[in-house]
Amino acid sequence: MGGDKSDPVIYNWVAPSRITLIFPFIPWFILFLFLIRSFRQDKKAWAILIPLLFCEIMLLGISKILSLIPARYLGEYLYSFFNPMLLSCAAISLVSDSFKQKRGLIIFSRALMIFWGIGIASISILNIEESSEKLFIIPFYGIATLVILLSIVLARFFSRKGFKMIRFSFLMLISNIIIIMIFILAFTIILNTIYYTNILQDIWIQISIAVVLSLILFGSILPFLIFFMKNQFFRERLAWILQIPGIVPGIPLSEGKTDAPPAS
Repeated sequence: MGGDKSDPVIYNWVAPSRITLIFPFIPWFILFLFLIRSFRQDKKAWAILIPLLFCEIMLLGISKILSLIPARYLGEYLYSFFNPMLLSCAAISLVSDSFKQKRGLIIFSRALMIFWGIGIASISILNIEESSEKLFIIPFYGIATLVILLSIVLARFFSRKGFKMIRFSFLMLISNIIIIMIFILAFTIILNTIYYTNILQDIWIQISIAVVLSLILFGSILPFLIFFMKNQFFRERLAWILQIPGIVPGIPLSEGKTDAPPAS
């Protein structure tokens, strides 16, 4: 390359290491270890693959469709964002037996550690050469998972007297919208202090964004909630996670508290 009298340009191309080919499977391997642990205790644990694979197939299909539109890498980013979220939901349900008779703050902390641990591990090993884009995805993933857990906390608070699936789901969706709206307003206020814009001029756009994001986040875990209510093994685990009465009467909930069976 270059002119006849110019110095030659030398490119050093290094073939990718074979070990990098296994990087995308590391989060799945972590989940597999959780599954083996639970399977040794009860063979019914394998059923968690049903909602997980269902969501993965849906996510892959949506990602492939989005990859056909002009937006660059949109489908890939969507999969990179939601795949660790789905794996984390499955992992939390598999280790939820360790939540028995634990306080809410401990459960919240452990769930957040699993979300963030699997998320950082998954996103960090994707697109190794595009580190700036990874640094953009990871904070938003962290905020999104925090929103999910906070919305569960709020829905749990308003359902503490008894669990009803439809009511809990509705409360969780509304909590999602409110929390995301708070984050958006906080972000807008920060921008306002920098660029001196009117924070109220696009309020309806902000509300619309909050609603859309809430529906997407809620939709990503709704299949797990439905499956937990239909499967007795994971219904008990849902009770250990949420620690509210009415899910499975008679099992131990928080420390020193048992979900009493309904009076006959």
